[in-house]
Amino acid sequence: MKLNDVGIIGSEGKVGKRRSDILSKYYPKIKQYLFDIKDTECYSDSIDFLGQNNLDAVFICVPHTVTKDLVVKALDMGINVFAEKPPGVCLDDVDEMYQAVKRNPDVKLKFGFNHRYYKHIQLAKETIASGKMGKVQWLRSSYGKINMENWRGNEILAGHGILLSQGIHMVDLIGFLSGTEFNSVKSFVSHFNKKWYDDNIFAIFSSKDGITASLHSSCLMGRNIFQLDIGMEKGAISISGLITSTKSFGFPERISISYLNDMTFYGNPVQTVTNFGEDDSWYLEIKEFFGCIKEEKPIKYGTINDAHQVMFLIDEVYKND
Repeated sequence: MKLNDVGIIGSEGKVGKRRSDILSKYYPKIKQYLFDIKDTECYSDSIDFLGQNNLDAVFICVPHTVTKDLVVKALDMGINVFAEKPPGVCLDDVDEMYQAVKRNPDVKLKFGFNHRYYKHIQLAKETIASGKMGKVQWLRSSYGKINMENWRGNEILAGHGILLSQGIHMVDLIGFLSGTEFNSVKSFVSHFNKKWYDDNIFAIFSSKDGITASLHSSCLMGRNIFQLDIGMEKGAISISGLITSTKSFGFPERISISYLNDMTFYGNPVQTVTNFGEDDSWYLEIKEFFGCIKEEKPIKYGTINDAHQVMFLIDEVYKND
């Protein structure tokens, strides 16, 4: 399938600019059509943009409450879609996009869960898949920052607070690394700042096969933090840090792997620590997206099914808001 003309809706935003830069660097022969969007009032103009250009694919980098309508419209126009997370603001949004996928089975839809491509996450996935550490038993995670910035504090554009805006990445990773679908949720949702959006959430997820996962998502942490611990039958994996432009989430990225049979000192096993200092996740997810289009293969990461599982859990959490 051809891939000559690509559009970016939300081209002047931080994420849209980054997508454009990657396309310019790695795919200079692809022609870019750029369209800026500042608020939901630009929706009709975005639809015109989709219709005016003979696009093979489009990157939808817009506020949360606009995503679903643009995804559905683009799919129905036969345009392959890469949509940034979150996949809408609720499970109903995902269901509408799923129906559009069913109507257009030959068109690709991928969501931008770029955290799956980080090197320490990939190493954790490979280690778990090897079977050397047995099965996953539990996961404990914390992902948050010191505040809610820019348009994410605007209810009309964001739809929800810190969990939908940032914590959704960790919700996705919990399912991705555990290899299970969680079906039961217990949660506590707080509004300490007395504003409309959630600012501090504790959630417990459990699955039918006995795996339990905890999540703390917050914009009241006092510092930026990313931490994920995974308990295994024969050891443990600890993941920390993210490579961002500010490096404020901990640098370099770090993964520690320990086996129970390597016990050496008062319950502390030998740890193998690996650090990573380069982020190519944004490039890798675009590479996969384009590869699936050209070779007419199914999307691997960030599928509509991935989106459905994540938004099911988030909907369940927000029922306690």
